[in-house]
Amino acid sequence: MGELSQALDIPTIYATKETINGTDLFTFDCTKCGKKHTHGYGEGHRVEHCAHDAKDRWEGGYFLKEIKPSQSQNDEDEE
Repeated sequence: MGELSQALDIPTIYATKETINGTDLFTFDCTKCGKKHTHGYGEGHRVEHCAHDAKDRWEGGYFLKEIKPSQSQNDEDEE
């Protein structure tokens, strides 16, 4: 995942596993739009859910990686 992410300049976002209504999901607070995003549980590429100006979106999407309890949500990598 790391090599592909770098080659395509797609960021890795660290997400938290949450169970909502009995379904495991990944969630994170978006640094682009400030809203909480939810995706199906599992690491990998996702399309962004932002509803803001197109020039400030995650154009190529992002890779989700599960944040471990010892990590901080501030470990997002937008390179």
